[in-house]
Amino acid sequence: MMDNPSVLIVEDEALHAFNYSRILKEMGFEHITIAVDALEAVHLAQKLSPDLVLMDIGLPGSIDGRSAANVILSKQKTLIIFITAFGDKEVSTKGSFDTPDGFGYVVKPYTDNEIKSEIKRVMSQSTPNAI
Repeated sequence: MMDNPSVLIVEDEALHAFNYSRILKEMGFEHITIAVDALEAVHLAQKLSPDLVLMDIGLPGSIDGRSAANVILSKQKTLIIFITAFGDKEVSTKGSFDTPDGFGYVVKPYTDNEIKSEIKRVMSQSTPNAI
């Protein structure tokens, strides 16, 4: 894993955003930013170029997390872990994700260990950013 990777959390529920931030800090991440909707996520991703994005799929507003991820990935290379309240069958059948290596997902409700394991797995994959 690279030194001091940055993470963008995209989550409209404050409790979940706080929990992801806590987990990331426990894992040693220092550069964590939170967006509460997809449009803010796209803006912050362009501005900050995060190494990893934790993206809730079910976001309020004109675009959801899946669409925001596709916009982000069309402009830059980053790792994305989708977080969903749907099971893996729902995730895999609700349309494709235009993602490079570095795609993952976690289903709510989740445990801290599930989040940590998925972050470690995705971060260890070979990516253009050499993470």
